[in-house]
Formats: sequence, structure tokens, C-alpha cells
Amino acid sequence: MPRALLGDQVGDTARRVEASGYDFAVVVTADDVVLGMLEPKALKASEGMRVEGVMRPGPSTYRPDVPTKELLEKLQPKGLHRALVTTPEGRLIGVVLV
Repeated sequence: MPRALLGDQVGDTARRVEASGYDFAVVVTADDVVLGMLEPKALKASEGMRVEGVMRPGPSTYRPDVPTKELLEKLQPKGLHRALVTTPEGRLIGVVLV
């Protein structure tokens, strides 16, 4: 899954996202702690902008021990189709796509 660091340019990140097959990127620290999300619309921003100027900060995250049924019950009413999975310290483990 594509990641971006604060200070990365949107254009560079958008090219990595396109090559990955995903339509979003997760903004993380150098230690992979989740800081934000770059949604498809944000990835179409001016190529020279930095990701911190267009990211959605503080996305919801879930722990790997959350049962699938419970996760779906949280996502579906909100119309969400993905969930970030992190450690208790906020380090990115992966994403669940529904």
C-alpha cells in the first residue's frame, strides 16, 4: 500500500499510488505511525503541493484483533470501504478493503 511522508510532493505520491493499483496513500512518519490519508481527490491537487497541505489528518484506525463482523458493522453504515489496521502505538500494519 502506498505511503507518503510529510514533506513529500503530491505529484510524486500520486505517481506511486497510480503504479500501485490503489487509489489512496497513507501518510506516515519515518517509523510508519499513521498521520493521515491522501484520498483520490487530494491526489489530484497541484503536483507541487506537499502532502500535509491536502491530507486528511487523524484517520480512524483499527487493531488487528477486531473481529471482521464488528469492523464491517462500523464501516458499512458510514459508507466506508476501507479500514487502516495499526498497532496500539499507531504503526501501520495494513488495510482492510471491503
